[in-house]
Amino acid sequence: MVNIHQLYAPFLRHFRRGRLQRFYARFEVQEATRVIDVGGDQFFWELAKEEGFPVPQVTVINLYENSTTLPENISWVVADGKNIPFEDSAFDIAFSNSVIEHLETWENQVQFASEIQRVAPNFFVQTPSYNFPVEPHFLTPFIHWLPKSIQHKVVRNFTVWGLVTRPTAEYCKNMVSELRLLTQKEMAILFPDSNLEIEQSLGLEKSLLAIGKRK
Repeated sequence: MVNIHQLYAPFLRHFRRGRLQRFYARFEVQEATRVIDVGGDQFFWELAKEEGFPVPQVTVINLYENSTTLPENISWVVADGKNIPFEDSAFDIAFSNSVIEHLETWENQVQFASEIQRVAPNFFVQTPSYNFPVEPHFLTPFIHWLPKSIQHKVVRNFTVWGLVTRPTAEYCKNMVSELRLLTQKEMAILFPDSNLEIEQSLGLEKSLLAIGKRK
């Protein structure tokens, strides 16, 4: 299967650089700051180093094992973001980028958001906006506004993602099932003590960011 992320990597890098700037502008991040990156990898923190930002002590939580060599400031724990194996306020900041929309159900998203706010007094959570007309995973306009039953039928042969990667029918089914994009109202419910910020593209609401500072 073609890795479509390689095709639009420059766009991902552009927006992630902007999120890094927001992150560092909101928090006083130092090398001793303890950050838990829920569902992420080392990409953001390598980019932070390239941009000249202080690189904190990062614990990555993900469902899969890491197969690359990690720098000294990054550790990797295989775990579910809905059940993080750390005590309350074990970290200074919880960080999560483009993960919460992959949890299939509202109930899972509520549990994930609760864990984010439990393990750190401060948090920075980004997710693509349901209101942006182009679905960012399928790279196709309007498909996420269709019923799931129709998405299952069209995702392989009528989306950029499907035509480029040619995934199996089972992979398509799983991908459609796991994606649940969020609205501003839903993010406000999930993160009631946060400031909700909007990341725009072409004047439209591309992504939502819940930023919480309690300490």
